[in-house]
Amino acid sequence: EHALTPLSNAYRIKSPVKHNTELEKQYYAGPLILSHPTKFLDAFFIPHIRDKAMMKSILSSEAVAQSSALFVHADVKGASMNDLIKSRNGLST
Repeated sequence: EHALTPLSNAYRIKSPVKHNTELEKQYYAGPLILSHPTKFLDAFFIPHIRDKAMMKSILSSEAVAQSSALFVHADVKGASMNDLIKSRNGLST
């Protein structure tokens, strides 16, 4: 499970389709929580990965090359974080 799974389970979106009765209303999970590299709607999402070799392998994959957008959650060495702290670990730019 992901730390955000409870949010996904708790937050629902009502179907935009009008229904005849109250019983026909459908609800869908609100946020989409991705715990593994995933292609969704022609965009590729990479969750937080600390292993540089694994990140390199994913970024060089055919699925990433054929995606129209790439979203990556990564630690970047030298990046500014909370409380004016600079990241000392992570990927180099």
